[in-house]
Amino acid sequence: MSETLTRFLSMSGSPHFKLNQRKKMAIKQRFGSIKRFGARYGRSLKEKFAIIEAEQRKRHKCPYCHQVQVKRLEMGIWYCRKCKTKFTGKAYSINKKIVVDEEKPTKEKAEGV
Repeated sequence: MSETLTRFLSMSGSPHFKLNQRKKMAIKQRFGSIKRFGARYGRSLKEKFAIIEAEQRKRHKCPYCHQVQVKRLEMGIWYCRKCKTKFTGKAYSINKKIVVDEEKPTKEKAEGV
């Protein structure tokens, strides 16, 4: 066997090799669908986009039958698979506001000025 092949085979059992594999898996799970952007657009913008996209793609609770079976058809149009109701809502979620970054309240905002 060549020297490089022997070195590679001995490295595959090392703890450093396994640690790098775990890091790669953690990155894949954390970013999910935004991996498609690669190195473009910046990290913080992609993370905000991932939060919004995960909210719109998950199943929501139906306001009519109260089952978690509502999926988004188009922007603002939602469909419940349980009671077969089609209704309108917000673009990315049915009724709640998606908070990406919370601002700390200042004294002026707290007083209502």
